[in-house]
Amino acid sequence: MRNFKAPKHIREHRVAGKALYRALLTLCPRLPIPDDGRASLRRLIRMTFWSNRHLQGTARLKYAFDAGHEAHSILQASASGAEEAATSRILALLATLPPPSPPKTQQTRKPASPQDPTSKASRPRRLPAPYPNATPVLARPHLQISGRRHVPTLVSTNSLPFLRFKKPQSPFLTRIIRNKLEQKEKRYHLLYDLQAQLALAKSEDVWDEVVPLGYEGVRRGQNTWAWHVREAICLVEDRLEEEEERRKRLARRLQWIVELEEVLAQKESVSRRIQGLEQAVRRSEGRKMA
Repeated sequence: MRNFKAPKHIREHRVAGKALYRALLTLCPRLPIPDDGRASLRRLIRMTFWSNRHLQGTARLKYAFDAGHEAHSILQASASGAEEAATSRILALLATLPPPSPPKTQQTRKPASPQDPTSKASRPRRLPAPYPNATPVLARPHLQISGRRHVPTLVSTNSLPFLRFKKPQSPFLTRIIRNKLEQKEKRYHLLYDLQAQLALAKSEDVWDEVVPLGYEGVRRGQNTWAWHVREAICLVEDRLEEEEERRKRLARRLQWIVELEEVLAQKESVSRRIQGLEQAVRRSEGRKMA
């Protein structure tokens, strides 16, 4: 089954339509009619082409192009002054058109009423800051907490580990993850560009070998084109390897935090059960003494 293409996506159709559109608009200023009539005719041509931009079907397209070519013949005959009947036909068509709508007047905006300084809309937007109202993640686990302990989940996004405590995610954490991923992407793009430039640098070095040694500006030894590109590639690769090692160390540290949090959560759960049993025993003994 052949893939269907809309006529507007076919190059030949677009070229033919644009040529007819420009030809019709070009003839409008040469018509022996009033200026407002020329403006109305240009507006009619634009609206007709705009309404038929999604037209499909061989019969419909043929009818539309035939009508456009007939209109071009009438406009050309009127512009040349050879046939007065063509001009009369254009004036009769313009008489049937509705009058153009008046231009919209710009409405003056009312001055905004002063807002209450204590309202939420008047307050400046608070940007996420490092560790908002919280301690650093690597300072966990906390031995003493108020309430029930929630064990975090170790999550990885594009090899970037982090701890997820709750949903929705902190905007500060989202910004850090996005910045780190963008930095990693930029470094990989730079590495690909340098690898592509290495072949060009080698070609430059071959050209320098062809040039005589006494020629001014020739590079020799370590001061070659390829040597500088290789140095830049090694530098970017070192940065990527260092970042990868840093992420591995961070993942091991976060995994250690999760394991300790699980151990503390189990201990606190056992402690709560023991306290509950002790309270139940004390209540039962109190009822017996009563």
